[in-house]
Amino acid sequence: MTQDLKVVVRLLGEPTLWSWELRDVVTGALVESSWSSCWMAFETREQARADGLRRLAEIVCPGGHVDHARVGGRRQPVREAVPPAA
Repeated sequence: MTQDLKVVVRLLGEPTLWSWELRDVVTGALVESSWSSCWMAFETREQARADGLRRLAEIVCPGGHVDHARVGGRRQPVREAVPPAA
């Protein structure tokens, strides 16, 4: 958790894949989601959590402050990501 953000892992359902969300700890507000922001999902909960933690690290500046200019941007998927079904 950094700057009052946390990684939450969710089961998507159909298809049975996992996604991550970055949520504000205080308000519960959604800051970014692998599925709705980037169309990325993962085969396992662990893969989703690891990628969510990587994303959190990408948007945090030295000193623990969130760089809001980086939030919500599309990124290149990591190897473990599974593209959405057509």
